[in-house]
Formats: sequence, C-alpha cells, structure tokens
Amino acid sequence: MNVKRLSSFAIAAVFAMVVPLFSLFACPKFSAPIAVGTLQDGDITETSGIVASTLSAGTLWIHQDSGAKPTIYAITGNGEVIATCTLPSAQAVDWEDIARGTSSNGKSYLYIGDIGDNRFHRRDITVYRLPEPRISPGVDIAVDDVETFHLVYPDRPHDAETLLFDPTFDELYVITKWDSRSRMYRAKLEKPGMTTTLEYVGDLPFNGATGGDVSGDGESVVIRTYFAAYIWQRDPTRPLWKSLVEQQGCYVKLATEPQGEAICFTSEGDLMTVSEGKTPTIYRYTFLSP
Repeated sequence: MNVKRLSSFAIAAVFAMVVPLFSLFACPKFSAPIAVGTLQDGDITETSGIVASTLSAGTLWIHQDSGAKPTIYAITGNGEVIATCTLPSAQAVDWEDIARGTSSNGKSYLYIGDIGDNRFHRRDITVYRLPEPRISPGVDIAVDDVETFHLVYPDRPHDAETLLFDPTFDELYVITKWDSRSRMYRAKLEKPGMTTTLEYVGDLPFNGATGGDVSGDGESVVIRTYFAAYIWQRDPTRPLWKSLVEQQGCYVKLATEPQGEAICFTSEGDLMTVSEGKTPTIYRYTFLSP
C-alpha cells in the first residue's frame, strides 16, 4: 500500500520517537540489523506480511498487499522463493498480515488477514485459516482446505495492518493503524462462514502499527511501526491483550526501510523484517540475551 496520508504518517513518526515505551528491566537484547539477503522474485513488490514456518525449519511465509492474487510464498531466509501456494477459494482485497499458530487441536495453521481498509468503508473484514502446507521445493500447489471468517468492528470501520494469533487462548487479534492510538480487537474464531463481532480490548501507547507476531511458544509479542518495533513478554495465564495494554514494551531499533510492514519471530527467537518494494532487503536481528 502506498501511504498517502502524510499527516497521519507524521503523527506515527512522532509517537514512535517520543512515547516512552522502554522497559529497561529484563528487556530482550538483539543485534543491530543484519542484511541476510534480498527478496529475489521481482514480481513480488508489496510484501506486507511475514511469518516463520512451524513445519519447515528456516522457511518463511510471505504475501503481498492489495491488488495481488490470493497467494502465499515460501521463501528461504535469504529471500529465495522455493514454493508458491495459491488459495483458489479466497479473495485478496487488501491482505495486510499473516500469523501462525498451533491451535488447541494440535494442528499448525496459517491465518491471513484481509484487514486493510484505506478508505474506512469496509462493512466487514476477512481472515482466512488454512492448515500450514507441507512444501516441496520447486513444487507449486493450490490449497483448497481454506476456512473463511468474517469479522466486524463493534464501532466503525478501521484500517488495520496487524494480525496476531494467541495459541494459548486460541484467540485472534486485529490491531488498527491510523487511529490516534492503535486499537486492539480480539475474536474467538467459531464457525467458518459466520460473521463475528470483534471485541475492543484496549489501545497500544502509539499508533501506526504495520505488523506483528507472536512467538511460537506464545510468550513474546512483537509489534512494529515504520520506524521501530516493541516487544512484550506476556504472562501465559492471562489474555494476551492485558500484557500489551498494562505493561511497557521494549524498544528495538529497526533498519531504515522504504516501507517496512512485515516482522516475525524465527524459531530461534530472532526477528526478521522485510519491506515493500522491488527486491527489498531482508534483515535479521539476532537474539542476544533476555
């Protein structure tokens, strides 16, 4: 998505730079950004979401933004596309983020958030859930086992670019972007095809959220803006939103990217980011210490 709202962009910049989110005690430490490769497929120009595979070590899943086909791509850590998965039954209105998680039934799922709404006019937004595909390098597949969930906000339409799945409580979170503070909404995905009203649960202390992820063990959460990332360690006995609203996040300086919207944890606890744009650089932030 090309950002047109310069005033909102400026607001996000101010919040990202001046809001005191740092929790100096026991914050995780990461290396400076390390360029580990570039996204090598020149046809992928609007990478909006990234998540680490649960089934294939070292593999990442990415997708594009609005106007692209309903497709996810399996890539290596240095940016080589190794498989393409299409979702024939899905639509790609404005895909903004992707999440992963092992649900209480023991299955590994991917969740794709068709949650973007630049004009604030969508009656409902959509999340697609599919069992994480098992890939063979070089083999492109179509995934038919896709469930569709329709979500509506309890108040008004919002533009959102962050989707989180909490494996501890089997809950999905949508986090808005251009409100005065990024608002958090949650839902329990019930019956596919039905429309569920999201529950507003609180605000982050900044706006401009462009992506996020929950670690595989469900104990860490990262949210990014165009300029920085913030990490929370959560109490797994409490709903995820309580940690984000009630605790201070730990600041992580990100690389300067043209339009950075995608971030994820790796299985090793590192961070990975990639920007929109043609052949963008992929950055890794190595976890150093708790």
